[in-house]
Amino acid sequence: MLHAVNLMNWQQIQAALRLKRLVGLVLCAFCFFSLIQLLQWALLVKTLDTTQSRQVVLAEKKAALEEQLAHWQHRKTDFMHNQERLAQMKYWQESTEIPFRLMSLIAESVTDRVYLHSLNLSGKQVIVSGYGEDARDVFRFLQALRSHACQCVRQLKMEAVKQTEYSPEDVQTFRLSFVFSTAGKAGQE
Repeated sequence: MLHAVNLMNWQQIQAALRLKRLVGLVLCAFCFFSLIQLLQWALLVKTLDTTQSRQVVLAEKKAALEEQLAHWQHRKTDFMHNQERLAQMKYWQESTEIPFRLMSLIAESVTDRVYLHSLNLSGKQVIVSGYGEDARDVFRFLQALRSHACQCVRQLKMEAVKQTEYSPEDVQTFRLSFVFSTAGKAGQE
């Protein structure tokens, strides 16, 4: 019968086993460390890809929003331009209506014995001068202006009244001013 006999010193055998274990542990630790590093790298790459895709999506959304903003700013500019044109057209329309409405007001308000010399219109300020056969006629003219249905006479002021000798009768000359409002009853100031 043959026995396996080991002629090595038992201390050498123990040292060789310890060295093998140490090398095995170092290799296992290196493999474990490498695996951890590989997993961290994969996680970092995935996070980076996700972040980059989010940045692309956000950049696209930003571009779309900037395009919408430019569109709305253009529309706002057009709207403001149209508002200015509309205001200008209203002003022109009102400016062309004033003389016609003023002449209609004067024609309806003047009494039989009141005669007008001049009518001066500057913007909405009106100055009327004329004469009446007596003070009551001038007063009736003033009352007719104040109480006209359009109620478009504001700040009516009698600036001058004087009695003069004109032919055989006494005549009252007058000068009055007022602000002519085109708003009428709906827009009383």
